[in-house]
Amino acid sequence: MEKIEVYNPFNMDSEFHIITDNNKRYFKIENLLLEISENGYIPKSGLLFYDVLNEKNIANKSILDLGCGFLGILGIISMLRGAKTIEAVDYDLNCVYWFNKLIKDNNFNIDCYQSDYFKNVDNKKYDIILSNPPQMPMISGSVHDSGGIDGRKYILKIMEEARAHLNDDGSLYILIFDFLGIENTNGSEKSIKEIARELGYKTFEVLSENKKIIKPGSVTFDSMEHILSVYPEYEFTKENDFYSSKIKIVRMKK
Repeated sequence: MEKIEVYNPFNMDSEFHIITDNNKRYFKIENLLLEISENGYIPKSGLLFYDVLNEKNIANKSILDLGCGFLGILGIISMLRGAKTIEAVDYDLNCVYWFNKLIKDNNFNIDCYQSDYFKNVDNKKYDIILSNPPQMPMISGSVHDSGGIDGRKYILKIMEEARAHLNDDGSLYILIFDFLGIENTNGSEKSIKEIARELGYKTFEVLSENKKIIKPGSVTFDSMEHILSVYPEYEFTKENDFYSSKIKIVRMKK
């Protein structure tokens, strides 16, 4: 028996669905049904790109989805918005295998291959690079969550390397947790905005801001004490019985 559940983890204007049918689960975005692998992640924070990426800034552009995950959701959104060409890469071969299966099953015009960030991208350049990298400040943890001790390890790696893979006036769109010191240092040495300027990006713009409820037992909840030790000037917001933080999508222009 088919079961349909509304899936909207951030109370967005847009709505998605999880469909269960004959012991298989599917993620529904617009008119597309994407089968979810048995051990695969369901997109969550990456869905925030859905309201940010539109035909005006995506149509007829060349796109790289850096760290595509199992469902390649940033590449899928780009396809729905009329991108000219789309490539998707991930370090995890399980993700690459599953997304290639979805590409083949649905005849998507997306090229997906394994790469440790830009290592196998060679000298190719793109109009837009999209990324939602692991960025939880952790001493150790899952490769899908941990961004090193300060959470910035992969964000800064992407910022440093992306410019060489952007066309002139190309843009890097990246999702960042607010406690990492995006525009304010939060007690760290430099803000991410300052670092972007030092790396040569011409503009740094926050495109969206969404509240994230921090539930007990979540990775963020379990990391709160460590986060505050790294970013002592940051304050989590408390509403009723829950803490919250914010997730932002930032655009940096070459």
